[in-house]
Order: sequence, then C-alpha cells, then structure tokens
Amino acid sequence: SDFRTALSEYQKILPIYEEVDGKTKFPTFYAAYAKSLMETGDTLNAKTNFLIAVNEMKSTDPVVYTNLGSIAFMKDKEYAQAEQFYQKALDLGHPDKFGAYSNLGMSQVILKKEAAAAANFEKALEYGSNKPVLGNLYLLYQSLGNPEKANMYRQMLNESK
Repeated sequence: SDFRTALSEYQKILPIYEEVDGKTKFPTFYAAYAKSLMETGDTLNAKTNFLIAVNEMKSTDPVVYTNLGSIAFMKDKEYAQAEQFYQKALDLGHPDKFGAYSNLGMSQVILKKEAAAAANFEKALEYGSNKPVLGNLYLLYQSLGNPEKANMYRQMLNESK
C-alpha cells in the first residue's frame, strides 16, 4: 500500500527487466508498476503500462481492465472504450461484482444505453447497494417510461441510509 516506495523500486527494476527475462519470471510486473503509477497520480504512464500488461503480457487480471476502464472514463472521456474495459473485467470474473456492474452501468448511462445501464445497475444490486445506484435506477426507469419500477427505486432510495 506504500505506492511511492513501490514506484521507486519498480523504476529501479525497469532498466534490467528484459535482461533478467522479466516477461517470463515476472509476468505481472507491468500491471503492478502501472498500479503504483496510477496511485501516485501518473495516469498517462499508468495507462501505457496497463496496456503493456494487456497487449504484451496477455494479462487476465480483471483489476487491470477496471483500471483501464477508469482511465478511459475519467481521464480520456472515451466512454465506449471504458464500457469495453469494464465488460472485460466482468467477463474475467472481477471479485467486486457490485463495483464492476456499477462501473459498466455508468459508462452505459453516458452512452445513452439506458436499458443496458438499468440492467447492469440491477445486477449490481444483487451484490450490494448504495444511493447513487438506486438514484440512477429511479432516473433510468423514469426515462424509460416505467413508473412502477421508478417508484419502487424511489422508495428504496428514500428508505436507504
């Protein structure tokens, strides 16, 4: 959890990574290095290294795809790409199903895929709940012309703490 120290150590390894057959011995290096970059605020280099983890190292770590989705969503404003990364994280079995379905739903809201977003927010509710998800479901079902479901989520929103 000390990402600044970790970053410093990863940067020492980077110049010799290829010399020590790093790709074979340490296949998660780029993902871990990217996580440290992201946590210390260097999202541009984090994205580059997460993409190396995906494209060159063939990472199947769902968290790598979630991080790429977050960068695409928040920094690059590439919502369709964020949707693809978030979906891939789910396909790979992301352990935080609530967060993963919520992320996917948010990208779909912005892409005006209301029905898909509602379905994913409802799927998120199978794993947890919070006011933003309930509020989004209320608004989505209002927009979709389903007052019964909208009212159900409004009531759940009012009852949530």
